[in-house]
Amino acid sequence: MRLRSLTMKTMKTLLPYALFTLKWVKLSIIITPAVPKPGGIPDSASINNVLRAGLLEGCERFQNEVIGREGDDPNLLYVSLISNRLDGHGVNVFYAFIKNTTLFVELPTECNWNFQESMTSLLDLAEEIFGCEKIVICIRKNKQDIKLLIHSFMYIGFQLVNPVVYLRRNVDYCVLGYEL
Repeated sequence: MRLRSLTMKTMKTLLPYALFTLKWVKLSIIITPAVPKPGGIPDSASINNVLRAGLLEGCERFQNEVIGREGDDPNLLYVSLISNRLDGHGVNVFYAFIKNTTLFVELPTECNWNFQESMTSLLDLAEEIFGCEKIVICIRKNKQDIKLLIHSFMYIGFQLVNPVVYLRRNVDYCVLGYEL
């Protein structure tokens, strides 16, 4: 059974104040509204809530770096993408957010992943689940393997984009765009 596309409004209806994990192919996705429930994460001794609070902070930091904070934006949704490392030791965490119909993704500084499998999952997720029209990948310019990554993204159809097209701040990222 295939999941149907969810609009931003539908996702926010389903996720009014909750955080939860969806499984989609090889990625775990943790989603939260950009405007959390008053009082933040529910009080709980659960390590899961601590993890999710940390992921939320990472998404907020990324959003503040690239487009800035514009108050409570109803068209903003935070998404943390998590994949297992190829070496089996830990996970790769991709901080992301959806603004209108664009998915912004920050690649982690250190990433041990199956590029093709992860990007196939990301493209399917963005188009079929989130209903996005564009994906923007942000790679820090000081990343060690940046040339290889840019080449790999361009090979699957991403284009190198001037950062001012998508980002409102002068940041140290290479930006790649993809229209779905």
